[in-house]
Order: sequence, then C-alpha cells, then structure tokens
Amino acid sequence: MKFRGQPGYVAPATYDIYACGFCDASFVDPLYVDERVYDLIYTHADELQGYGRYAFYARKVAKAKDPLAYLAAQEDVYYPVAGELTALAAEGKRRVLEIGTGLGYLTYALSRAGWDATGLDISDESVRKAKERYGDRYVAADLAEFARANAGRFDAVVATEVIEHFPDPAGMLATLQEALAPGGVAILTTPNRSFYPHDVVWDTEAPPVHLWWLSEASMRFLGSRVGMEARMFDYRALNARDVAPYVPVPAGRPTRSHMIAANGEPISPESLAWRTYRGLGLPGLQRRLSAFAVEPLRKVVERFGSPQASAFGRRPTMCVIYTKRSEGEAVADAKL
Repeated sequence: MKFRGQPGYVAPATYDIYACGFCDASFVDPLYVDERVYDLIYTHADELQGYGRYAFYARKVAKAKDPLAYLAAQEDVYYPVAGELTALAAEGKRRVLEIGTGLGYLTYALSRAGWDATGLDISDESVRKAKERYGDRYVAADLAEFARANAGRFDAVVATEVIEHFPDPAGMLATLQEALAPGGVAILTTPNRSFYPHDVVWDTEAPPVHLWWLSEASMRFLGSRVGMEARMFDYRALNARDVAPYVPVPAGRPTRSHMIAANGEPISPESLAWRTYRGLGLPGLQRRLSAFAVEPLRKVVERFGSPQASAFGRRPTMCVIYTKRSEGEAVADAKL
C-alpha cells in the first residue's frame, strides 16, 4: 500500500492507493466504477474544475471551421489523435469509434474531418447532450456488449483519457481489439505516471473517476497481455514549439480532494480566472508565444524539473498506439 484514505471524487468516500513495482502503475482499492458519478459530472460539467473545459470545447467546435484542427491546437490529448488519424485516412481507412465520447465534440470533429465516426459512452446524460448538439451518431451502451455486436467493424478506436477509468484495463484493451478490423489501431491517451517522480502518490483525478495512474511501462505491459504491439507517440515535434514544464507536486501524499459533496453539488467549481483565460482564446496564443521561449524553458525544466520531465518526447499526457495483428500474423505467432 502506498497511501490510505485518498479522498474520493464524491464526499465522503475514501480509497486506498497501491503501487505495482513491476509495471510502475498506481491503482486504488476498491476498484469499482460508480456510474452515478458520471451523471453527476456531466450534469455539472460547466462548473467542475477540470471538466469545465470540456463543456467549453463542446461549444467551440460547433462553430469552428476545422473542429479537429482546433482541438489539436488546444491540448496534448488531441494533438496525436489528429496526427495518427490523418495518416490512417491517407490509407483509405475511415471507420472510427470513440470510446468515452463524453459531450461528443471529438466524435463530431472526426465526422467533420471525413470520418465515419461513432461515439460511445456509458453515461445516458452525456449521450443525450451530444445528440442534442451534434446529431444521431452517439450510443449509450456497455463497451463489451457493443464490441461483441460490432466485432471487426472499425479501422480505428480512439479512447482519450478513458483507460484509467476501467477496473480492468487489460480487459478494456482486449475489448477494443475485438471491435477493430485486422490491422486496425487503438489510439489511447492517459495521464502519464512516467512524467512524475516516483515519490508522487496520486496526481490524477480522484477515484472512482480515475482508478489507475499508468506509466509507459504499464501501457507496454498491457499491450503484451492482449497480443497488441504498442508504440508511444513522440511529442518532440510539439515540444520544439511548446515545452511542458514540470510543475513540482507534493511527495508522499495525494494532491486531489473531494470534488462533489454528498448532496450532489460541486465543491470545487472551476475558477472565473480560468474560464476567462479560455474564453479569450489565450491558451492558443500562449502556445504561439511560447515558441520564442522554448530554449529558456527547456533549461529551466532541466535544472529544476523532475528527471522524467527532462525526456522531451514526453508530456504529462501520453499517447499509445496499439496495432491489432492481422489474422496471418496471429497464426504465424501461434506456430512459433
């Protein structure tokens, strides 16, 4: 055990945190998904710290000329997704499933970019809102049931910041593989445990929203468990324009607390300053301006940041591209 009494997302629940010495993953006990939490989150998405930006993006992409390019310019999560899918589209592969579609804006952006896109989410509330805003391309369903019913249908599956929500991440990855056509790819992003020093206990969403905090070693191990080849997205091209400095976090204790009170109301609403910052379009401007300060920032990170942060192919979010082997490759491996 690494820590006892981590505050849960909804008060007064608490969890214990464990760490795996083999694959450098952290996880919570109990490993249990409470679907009611997600309905509370999406009911208050405009107010909750960390989720308010999703509601903001949902409004912005509906008006953007190129929604996918807009999202790729906003966050590390969408930057690699746009790049990897553009390469697939050049091969004529266009059928994509987004897992954990949330408010639906990425599925919509992919559809606008020419993809035959379907958005899947476990939350009835999020799917209802997505359909109201973007049309009937969304499904509220259990992932395993949907994958069985649509086996081999998709050229790509996208899951941004989703795998850490599942009690069994290896099982989740195997389910994604079932929905993929042979040679298809699963593009996953998740908070990167490898970016932080080992003595940081838990610097990701409070459980049961996030049940795992996964490292690059964790993601490679999961791929090996289900027989998929894993490739880490290299962020060096983005880092050449926009360094992601390491922000020191307290060691020996979690950084996250309760976000929703027992009565279902938000405890930590998103700040007015951050809403104003986004509303004025300053994140994109900051990225453009930071290009002039990349080298000075790089020196600061190397001097004061963590050892993990000095590897500039990394960001606080990682992206892993898993490839489903063709039937011929699987048969060949089975004979070895």
